[in-house]
Order: sequence, then C-alpha cells, then structure tokens
Amino acid sequence: ARRDFTINALSADPAGWIYDPFNGLAVLGAGRVRFVGLPAQRIEEDALRLLRFFRFHAWFGRGSACDLDALTACRRFAPRLASLSGERIAAEMFRLLLAEDPATTLVVMQAHAVLPVILPEARNIPRLRQLSWLERRGLVRSDLRPDPLRRLAALLPADSAAVRAVAERLRLSAADRDRLI
Repeated sequence: ARRDFTINALSADPAGWIYDPFNGLAVLGAGRVRFVGLPAQRIEEDALRLLRFFRFHAWFGRGSACDLDALTACRRFAPRLASLSGERIAAEMFRLLLAEDPATTLVVMQAHAVLPVILPEARNIPRLRQLSWLERRGLVRSDLRPDPLRRLAALLPADSAAVRAVAERLRLSAADRDRLI
C-alpha cells in the first residue's frame, strides 16, 4: 500500500501468478496511471512522485486523459518541485522525453502548472512533437534514435543564455551543457 502507483504494486511469484492488490492491470489496460491511495498523500510523501506520475503517463497512458484527482494534487503540489535537485528533475524529464510522444504529456503538465515550475523555458512543444514524429518514422535518418537532450533542445528557445541557464539549473555535465547549447 506504500507503493506510488497501482502498476508498481503488481508482483508475480516464481510460478507466474500475478498479484494485483490495487487493480493495476485494469488501470494500465485503460491507458491510465493511478496513485495507490490518495494522490495528495503520495505526493506529499515525496514530491518526485509528481514527476514520476507524468513520466509513467508518457510511457503507459493513452491520450491526454489522466486521473482528475491526481492532476488536482499535481497542480496543488507543483511548487514543491522547486525543492528537488536539478539532477533528479533532469533524470525524470529525460526519461519522460524518451517516450514515443512526450509532447502530449508535456501539454498536460503545462495545463496543470507543473511544467512552468521545472522548465519555464519549454515553450516549443509543437517543435518537440514534430521532432518525435520524424524520429519515430525514420524520415530524417533511419538510424536516428530518440535522444532526450535533442528533444529538450527542441523545447527550448534559440537563445544560448537561456539554454545555458537551463543546463545549469538541471546540473547537466559540461559535455551535455555544451551539446545542448
């Protein structure tokens, strides 16, 4: 019951029997991500769960439909994201950006006042959507794979000072910072 999401509470025994105490398979099958228990309580325990909610939605959710209680809690606790380290935010964002269509989830994050807390410079979601689409179809180069740094760059303005500030806030390595700029 202390797991963050219903799909994280799933387990299996060596014989292959699946234990699903919180109906995680049905929630996953519906293309949703749901907190175990009260979303506000789970996020209050660890603000990183808020970003994990959106990352899991980017990977396992379908469309922009999210759990309304979870979105309300995310909006309420979004200011707490400012207390997380840049490295933790970067790690979650890079995992989210590797999803097939991260732009759809970023739109939800924007609409619920989450994205502006961690990445206020991210104003080019349509450009990210185009890049992701091109990468998935191999239209630029057939060997081009999704790259979270490239996708982050697509979100940001073409302003080296702003990009440098993002790289410093996310505590990127010097090599990643230079590449992002």
